[in-house]
Amino acid sequence: MPNAEVAAVYRPADGEVGVGGDFYDVFAVTGDRVALVVGDVVGHDIDAAATMGRVRNAIRAYALQNPNPDYVLGQLNRLVHVDPELALTTAFYGVYTPPTGLLEYANAGHPHPVLITSTTRPAYVPHQHGPILGAVPDHAYRTHHLTLAREDLVLCFTDGLVERRDRDLYEGTATLCALLATPHLPRHPHHLAPWVIGSMEPQGDDDICVLALRRT
Repeated sequence: MPNAEVAAVYRPADGEVGVGGDFYDVFAVTGDRVALVVGDVVGHDIDAAATMGRVRNAIRAYALQNPNPDYVLGQLNRLVHVDPELALTTAFYGVYTPPTGLLEYANAGHPHPVLITSTTRPAYVPHQHGPILGAVPDHAYRTHHLTLAREDLVLCFTDGLVERRDRDLYEGTATLCALLATPHLPRHPHHLAPWVIGSMEPQGDDDICVLALRRT
């Protein structure tokens, strides 16, 4: 898409099965806007993968009705809550407008993305996230706004990248931010996404998904 580069890498915990509960998606919505989502269904087996497929398709359906983040996560939350075949799911969902650099987003219990700019140190994008999908049926998710400058990067990921048995999510995110401050950081998302997974050396007992967006 014009004025933007995006790439993603997915690594399942079970290399033999090749699927799990983590997922990502990027697709066009109204006008020149593009939806981006990274999510994590509880579990990392065949059942989690089946649930992931249904959740991912539901996100597309709701986004094509109304792409606004608060609407999409609100509808998805109610669906996960009432459908006994679906499992609790975290999700970061955003709508990006390439010409302006505007990223509108909402968060349902998911790790905060990291923002990488040319003027500041990498840091997680601060916002108040809502509960995991399916836990609170009537929760009103909030849409937040972030305008990317040229060459800014947003890195979205699932908790398998940063969480380990001997390190909690917040400590892992701090380690990731320090890693992304290296002067030799790959700037193209197609190189950045796999480089991050290799450099973080995750334990491999959880699915991992990384999605990188860069405004050009």
